[in-house]
Amino acid sequence: MRGAWPIVFVGLAGPLLAAESTPLDVSQDGVALLKKMASASRRLNYSGTFVYQHAGQNETSRIVHFVNPAGGEFEKL
Repeated sequence: MRGAWPIVFVGLAGPLLAAESTPLDVSQDGVALLKKMASASRRLNYSGTFVYQHAGQNETSRIVHFVNPAGGEFEKL
């Protein structure tokens, strides 16, 4: 299941990449990047599957996030 981590990372980074209009500045510090990711995740719609593995057990959760035009956020796990 080690191969799933890149998929999870890409899925979580998707809102950031969609909100970014210019290439990432490699000199940005980690805190600024995390703030940008958090902001994008509150403004954009996304859906995906979160995969968790521990002690030989696998669990998956389907995640859907929707932002309506009035600014309300809705999430379903």
